[in-house]
Amino acid sequence: MAKHRISPTAARSGNELSKAAENLFGELSDDVRRAAEISAERALSPREVREACRYGFDQVGLHRIYAYVLGINPAGRRAFERAGFTIEGTLRDDRWAVDRFIDSYLLARVNT
Repeated sequence: MAKHRISPTAARSGNELSKAAENLFGELSDDVRRAAEISAERALSPREVREACRYGFDQVGLHRIYAYVLGINPAGRRAFERAGFTIEGTLRDDRWAVDRFIDSYLLARVNT
């Protein structure tokens, strides 16, 4: 699996991407499947997720983009769903949070 470093300058293609969208693909894993995970340290809007996907599909040549969202973050899940992602699965008791296990959701969007 090759790792690519994407500079914020290279991420711009005519339209200005938001700062969050630039950082989503700070380190992009691109292997034979042409898939990558996006993640962020803060909440993202559906617009920021769509911008990152447009860049990943159009400029990088990805086929699939996926994300893991914690079950205690319904707003995060909705943002990805509004950006065209679908839930592919639930990882039961996937993470430990303070005093209990919580679920994670795997969401993905495929370039069609």
